[in-house]
Amino acid sequence: SPAREGQFLAAAILGLFTAHIVAMIAGSAPLNPLFVPLLATHAIIAATVLALAWFTDHHDFVVIEVALAALATGVARLQTPSHEFTFAAILYAMFIAYPLLLGARAKRRSEPYLAAVLASVPFFFFARDAMVDAGLGWAIGILPVGQAILMMTLVLRLLRMEQPAQRQLTRLATVAAAALAFITLAIPLQLDKQWITLAWALEGAALVWLFTHVPHRGLLVWATGLLSIVFVRLVLNPEVFSYHSASHLPVLNWYLYTYLVSAIAFFLAAYFWPRDVRAGMAAANVGGTIILFVLLNIEIADFYSKGPNLTFNFFSSSLERGEPVHHK
Repeated sequence: SPAREGQFLAAAILGLFTAHIVAMIAGSAPLNPLFVPLLATHAIIAATVLALAWFTDHHDFVVIEVALAALATGVARLQTPSHEFTFAAILYAMFIAYPLLLGARAKRRSEPYLAAVLASVPFFFFARDAMVDAGLGWAIGILPVGQAILMMTLVLRLLRMEQPAQRQLTRLATVAAAALAFITLAIPLQLDKQWITLAWALEGAALVWLFTHVPHRGLLVWATGLLSIVFVRLVLNPEVFSYHSASHLPVLNWYLYTYLVSAIAFFLAAYFWPRDVRAGMAAANVGGTIILFVLLNIEIADFYSKGPNLTFNFFSSSLERGEPVHHK
């Protein structure tokens, strides 16, 4: 009966999720990390959950499995960066493969694709730490580019699977936005200083551009939030100057590319902003102009500063010229 089938499914899923937790505890007990057995255990459990979701159409189980897989990766006791990367990559690959293999069986459900997008976030941080520990920080930009390619593969799968008039815009916009996020993350990540701020600025502009192809209003809301954070961080946050030592290098310094690229991102967002939302277009133009004005004043202050850190107050009538401060 349907009731018995539901009870069996609930018991099976609860048992599998519990098995994940037991494996996490068991994996942390031995003095010598158990890489292969631990990875195999978590991978088999994850594959079983995905199989149950496949055959029962309960794709929400896959989203929960993402959280458990990320937790399993985070608490795993692994000896080498290659083990850390491999552990995270194998579990991540399962969530990427699931919607690709599922194909039309997904129908209009968003969970398989949402799971792939969500799984990309913890994998990025796990893989980034592993690459840095392995001395590959100089090539860290390869990571988000690779993930962007995987997200674009999912986007192409959706485009081929649905006719234009039948497309589920929320699902398509989510996956496409994730692809753009990793693309825009690659360059600032390689530049290092203030990479997260630059990534947010570029992603904000990219989301507005994406709206011209996928007209989902959520993209504009997301872009507005990201650009607002960038503006507050660069203009209204005096602590930004304590994150790195003053450059004392005239003009060609990290202030230039951080503030200039962010301003360009604001102007691009204004250019692509839909003309029926004039307030957003005007706000983006004003924000970019203010960021450029702040950049000009920062460059002047940095040129004359003497201390290890630049102190600058945009709302003050004078520039404070790098009085020595203690590093935190």
